[in-house]
Formats: sequence, structure tokens, C-alpha cells
Amino acid sequence: MSRGCFTDPMPKKLEDPKTPMYYTVVKEGTGAFASRGTQAHIFYTCSYRDGTLLESCYETGDTLSFIVGVNHVPAGIDLATHGMRIGEIRRATVTPFMGLRRKYPEYMSRDSVLIYMIELMDVREDPVEVEARMIQEELDRAEQAARDAGTWIEEDVPHVDDLPMREMKD
Repeated sequence: MSRGCFTDPMPKKLEDPKTPMYYTVVKEGTGAFASRGTQAHIFYTCSYRDGTLLESCYETGDTLSFIVGVNHVPAGIDLATHGMRIGEIRRATVTPFMGLRRKYPEYMSRDSVLIYMIELMDVREDPVEVEARMIQEELDRAEQAARDAGTWIEEDVPHVDDLPMREMKD
């Protein structure tokens, strides 16, 4: 059993050192890694530190599926899943800040430390991410070919956010 503390770069809103997320690897996995932009399929349970079970998707038999790193699930689940291998089980201790939800069930306290047991069942690449990566690779190849041919022209092209906005008329 190995222990760890999430130390990979985190989004700005999660960098507060008072809000750590600790995990223990209960069972090592051997499959593909869950990383930012991949679609993770997990089974999980959520409980208080005293063992009171709050949620479990094992009961329904349905996995929770989400894109890692894009805030589709509470931050504690997202960060605990990042870096897992298929078949791995982690026990994550999550502070209240890391367990934030848009809507809380009546039975769940907003200010409690939560314990998640997370089992990574499958990892798939998000089709949108794959297509975006392929397009970027093609653009990079085209730029390199133009540079090699001496036909590449460096210009300051404004970013779309820097362009003046006009009001749309109905």
C-alpha cells in the first residue's frame, strides 16, 4: 500500500495549502492512466470519517463517468482519480473545500471531511480532445513544412479575444 499527497499542478482555485487532498493506494492498478482530458469511469463510495456511508454507485451498478480535469465532479474526486491506473483503488481523504458540489443532498453536511473509495474501471480518450490534438498536430506539420520551404511569414495576428466586439442585432 502506498501513500501520497496530490502534488501535480492544480488549477488556481485549488492551490490553497489549507485544502489538501490525501490518498492511499489500496490496490495497485495495471491498466492505462487517467489523465487530464481522458474520460474516466469509476465506482466510488463516499462516507464520513466515522464510516457513515453517504453515497455509493456500487449499489446501482452504474459507473460515474467524467472528463478528468474539467470540473465535472467535486475537485476531490477529480484530483484523486488523476494518475490512477485501470484497476487501481484509492482511498482519498477530502477536505470540505475539495468536496464542494453545486447541490448538496439533504443528508450531506457541507463542512465535513469526506472519505472517497475510488476504483478506476476504464479510461477512454475524449473524442473532442483527440480531434483537437489531431488538428493541432496537422497545423504544426503545415507550419513546419512552410518554414522548411521558406514560405512561412511571421505576422502579429490578433487573438480573437483582442478583436473589437460588435453588438448582435435581432
